[in-house]
Amino acid sequence: MSSLIDIDKELFAQAFSKPSEWFSQFGEAWECGPDKELLIHQDNGKRLLVVAHLDTVTPYYAPPTKGLKLKRPRWAKKAKTQEQAIEVAIKQKDKLAKTLTGPVVDDRLGCALALGVSAWADVLWTDGEEQGRSTARYFDAPRDYNFIIGFDRRGTDVVTYQYQDLDWINALKTSFNVGQGTFSDIAVMDKLGVSAMNMGIGYYDEHTMKAYWNPQDTALQMRRLQGFLKEFGGVEFSYTPKTVKTGTGLGNYYQNPAWYSY
Repeated sequence: MSSLIDIDKELFAQAFSKPSEWFSQFGEAWECGPDKELLIHQDNGKRLLVVAHLDTVTPYYAPPTKGLKLKRPRWAKKAKTQEQAIEVAIKQKDKLAKTLTGPVVDDRLGCALALGVSAWADVLWTDGEEQGRSTARYFDAPRDYNFIIGFDRRGTDVVTYQYQDLDWINALKTSFNVGQGTFSDIAVMDKLGVSAMNMGIGYYDEHTMKAYWNPQDTALQMRRLQGFLKEFGGVEFSYTPKTVKTGTGLGNYYQNPAWYSY
């Protein structure tokens, strides 16, 4: 895939289907917040940090309401109740996980890739991102990082959310297409005082049972990242968190980000 990702194929595949707790063997784990969700840090003594989230979305379709016809996917047609639809969806997700496709690609693909970056980055595996309560907010960095890289985005661009300092954006543009996004783990990590990006890693149609990933697009992004790190990996891109007034749009997504899209 890339010289940046050094990982055993079997271990890579296991990352798609193992329970979240399986990742605890790769770093120091904590249970965070009122729901005791996971936060796992692999400290490799590096100045870069890669972030990915362990939780995934299993989509389901509730029964149509009176006067409204909903097109139900093939896997859900036999379900008579919402509970049955959820049960069928979970079975489908587990089956698809073993083929390295389906809804688990968001973000188990990122988690799998993160297993192979220990030579050049620390790793943070988070939980709760899909509900907008990422455990990344609880992370206390052991050192100052140069910047943070999220492995949690569809396609082949990068987004930066609130990290809009001109030197950071201009640096990214030398290697990547810079797009627009709304929320991921890195959006709640600005207290660390360094810039961050969420990088497209080649998955598509996330949050659906038709989700898939394109390994060629993943490889493309890793080549771009390799070029970026060659030029800027040793540069510290600091960031000063902005004060957000309560009631603004940005303030709302920090307080209750469940409405977000990537």
